[in-house]
Amino acid sequence: MTTTLIILVSLTGGVAGLIAGLKNDLSGVHLIFAVAGAILGAVILTYTAILTLKVLVVAAIIVGIYYAVQWIRGLA
Repeated sequence: MTTTLIILVSLTGGVAGLIAGLKNDLSGVHLIFAVAGAILGAVILTYTAILTLKVLVVAAIIVGIYYAVQWIRGLA
């Protein structure tokens, strides 16, 4: 799953960098830098999104446990 996601993100970032570079009349090394920067940015943003999602899931579990304990205390 993660490998497939990284491949898709890399392809998407590469195409976005290529389009942006060609639109701004870049060529040679500058075009390569635009594509590489777009791929790196896309991978970093995807990793950040996955990490944020994991943190939110853990926070939701903690809050759920807290409210379950409060509910059980209310029954007693």
